[in-house]
Amino acid sequence: MLYSPRWTADAVIDYTQALGNTLRGFINWDYDYIGPSNGSYQVSSPNYNDPAYGVMNLSIGVDSGEWEVSVFARNLLNNQTIILSPFLG
Repeated sequence: MLYSPRWTADAVIDYTQALGNTLRGFINWDYDYIGPSNGSYQVSSPNYNDPAYGVMNLSIGVDSGEWEVSVFARNLLNNQTIILSPFLG
């Protein structure tokens, strides 16, 4: 099937720590790995082999139960893998 990797893997760490009687601090880290796939049925196409790639995300915050404040970063390692190359031909 096009654009469907044979396998993917996810790693997640969720950590929560009490910060006094009413606040909780939290950290959420995840890394998503997407394996190689095919972007075309034609072996001669430059999109036939799409590379594997991974994305790391992180969020840190405080939760009171009534409100939550957090800071997050998506694609923390700045992965710039090109998944689909333009093909004019």
